[in-house]
Amino acid sequence: MHGGMFSVWSRCWKAGLQCFHPFIDWEMAAPPSAPRRSDHRSRAIERAKLTSGPEFSADEPGIPNDTAAGTGLRLLITETDPRQKRTKRMTTFRPKYITFDCHGTLINFQMAEAARDLYGDRMSEQKMLQFIADFSAYRLDEVMADWKPYAEVVHNALARTCKRNGVDFKDEDAQMVYERVPTWGPHPDVPAGLAKVAKEIPLVILSNAMNSQIMSNVEKLGAPFHAVYTAEEAQAYKPHFRAFEYMLDMLGCGPEDILHCSSSFRYDLMSAHDLGIKNKVWVNRGHEPANPYYGYTEIAGISELPGVVGL
Repeated sequence: MHGGMFSVWSRCWKAGLQCFHPFIDWEMAAPPSAPRRSDHRSRAIERAKLTSGPEFSADEPGIPNDTAAGTGLRLLITETDPRQKRTKRMTTFRPKYITFDCHGTLINFQMAEAARDLYGDRMSEQKMLQFIADFSAYRLDEVMADWKPYAEVVHNALARTCKRNGVDFKDEDAQMVYERVPTWGPHPDVPAGLAKVAKEIPLVILSNAMNSQIMSNVEKLGAPFHAVYTAEEAQAYKPHFRAFEYMLDMLGCGPEDILHCSSSFRYDLMSAHDLGIKNKVWVNRGHEPANPYYGYTEIAGISELPGVVGL
């Protein structure tokens, strides 16, 4: 009798495992022979799942067009025999344009290095780190005002930083920092990643830059760009909405048509979110901490971007 009861219990236990087995199989939209979670595309999607907000079932109501809200990634639902599991394959959003922040995201932004060259021998490492943080904060504060030439942004931010830290300020110091901007080149991961994506999708830059400087940076990126827009043309710096609106007007498209890539939440991704740009990529350069509220795909470098758009 005990043996019979054990047999019944065993069958029930196995049935219970089947009931609780997760029937959702997240896979790449690739041929069956393709390796799973072994390339940049898989890692990018893993990060998207971790940073794009709460999970949901595609069977739930309120998810328009089978689109995972805030990720720019779509679900292609494949029905099988009802007695078998349902598979849901992840495919990618293919935008009309991929738009980029330039300095910091594509170009290695070296304001901190410039500050060290000027003032590093005048203060301790701890004070130097505070000086660099203040300089960054004051640059953001300066671009939040009405548009002015970027040379004035740098001048005013550096003067205010020096005053706060008790360091003598000279006009020529600010001019030296400003003149370094067009000499900066790309992060190592940028040229190859951009070149691969540029073959399939038009690339666009929206930069807090001057017309006279930006092309020197762009020429070092090693990929063709459909358009390059500056704060000087828009008469507004990011994070002002007006800069993004200028770009969208010039491209003749809406927020739903682009994928915006940046390493900064404060300058780019927060404003993009508020303007309804749902498809966003955060390039984690270590400038700022993650902020999943804003819905994005996280990548470590531009070399991972082709995987995000299915290339």
